[in-house]
Amino acid sequence: VTGVGTARTLLFGACVRHIATQVNAGWRPGRIAVLVRDRAEGVAVADLLRRHRIPAVVSGLGNVMDSEEMLELQLVLEAVANPRHEGRVRAALATHLWGSDADAVLRLSHPGSEPLWDALQSQLTQLREQWLSHGFLQLVQALVATRAVYERFLSFHDGERRLTNLRHLIELVHAAESSAGLNM
Repeated sequence: VTGVGTARTLLFGACVRHIATQVNAGWRPGRIAVLVRDRAEGVAVADLLRRHRIPAVVSGLGNVMDSEEMLELQLVLEAVANPRHEGRVRAALATHLWGSDADAVLRLSHPGSEPLWDALQSQLTQLREQWLSHGFLQLVQALVATRAVYERFLSFHDGERRLTNLRHLIELVHAAESSAGLNM
């Protein structure tokens, strides 16, 4: 008779080996799902997958509205909506979503940085105009492309989770904009 813990370990190991075989055969990890009974099993399988260098996320672990990605999206959208508001722009620059480092933000405070500020405000104004003219989805697509968001997020150890959260947030905001006729 095999104990529950041992059986679980054996089953999870077999599952991960099978997924590794599929990934090595060309399947994309993002197209594979493992259904589990509870959060603990999901975390255990995801950890095993990551040990095999297979990206994994556990869905349903919390409210995406409480995530760091939500806060960062809000900060960036506030800067896009108000490109002349220095505090909001600086807050947006400091996010992983925008991708500036502390040195870049600090350089904007130095004497003679006006051309940098002008270029940044011009970029934010263009994004704002895109939002007003074409909607949130077009804005966020431009933002993700010009700021290399996917590549940056994937460089983090939890990059798949960050991208999943961001994509979910984008869907939620787009759905709200579409259903309620909202815009900036």
